Amino acid sequence: RIENSTEIRNFLMVPSELIRNHPVTSACTFLILIFYVAALIAPSSVTFHASLVLANTFGENFYLWNFLTAGLLETSTLKLFVNVIGLISLGPGAEDSMGTEKFAIFLPVVNGITGITTCVLIFCWFVLFRFEDSLFVQTYGFGGILAALTMANKLTRPTEHPISSLPTLKYEHLPMLLVLLAISARCLGISSLSRDLPFVITGAYASWWYLRFMQPHDNGTFGTSSEDFALVTLFPPVTRRYIAPFSDFAYGVMKLLGFFKNRVLTPRVSPLQTPQVVKLDPVTERRKAKAREQLDAKLAIMGAQDEDWGDEDDLEDRP
Repeated sequence: RIENSTEIRNFLMVPSELIRNHPVTSACTFLILIFYVAALIAPSSVTFHASLVLANTFGENFYLWNFLTAGLLETSTLKLFVNVIGLISLGPGAEDSMGTEKFAIFLPVVNGITGITTCVLIFCWFVLFRFEDSLFVQTYGFGGILAALTMANKLTRPTEHPISSLPTLKYEHLPMLLVLLAISARCLGISSLSRDLPFVITGAYASWWYLRFMQPHDNGTFGTSSEDFALVTLFPPVTRRYIAPFSDFAYGVMKLLGFFKNRVLTPRVSPLQTPQVVKLDPVTERRKAKAREQLDAKLAIMGAQDEDWGDEDDLEDRP
């Protein structure tokens, strides 16, 4: 009985420490579980009122809260498990580095921007291609917030390894990896795992924009100018050389307009390069020394001949 009580106590200490040390991560986990349970009890009603549907959000019912609730709703058990594991793994690190208050602002802002941007993109899709079905497509899922967490960890610890058994995988790879997995699920027709694909893409870039330009610091500056967190780092290496000129041009135009004045200047530190020791070949060195001796001897002979010629000229000039 004592051993069983100790095991139960140790099991309960994990969530209690998470709640005490990382309240924002705990609250976010609690919300996603609440929405999942509510969707199990009344699936049609919850998805109708909480998911992002362009016709409901701006058309018939004007459900503006969908901008926030759609990013917390999840109906797939498998995806819920993956999201909770990702939230518990990535949330505490981001909350510790940003601080509880700033992290509490970061997640709702990115979630709201993700919902608004997705709604605008769906409307543009309808205007361009006249697909009326896009007005009634239900878009929801935790992928936008999960993408924001991967982006926050990319900024704070880019070269660390999230999984020790995979040394090639780093935190800086997680945002692009998450986007590629969501796109792959959509291409394979797995709708339950790719329903939040628009949230994953917009959430990744919205969180990058917030961390790059809008995140406040204690010294009164905003964002970061680290080259390791530039826009081109969010794209595959093959495409960066083509995207970099457009990115630099857009940033230059915005800076001329008066934006991005108060930013943290983070100089890029290049690793120190130790000089390489050149190995000397003894045979080659002996040949070089012998050649130098022969050259010096020839120069000495030529110098002596020049002096003799000069003496003869002096004798001829005498009366």
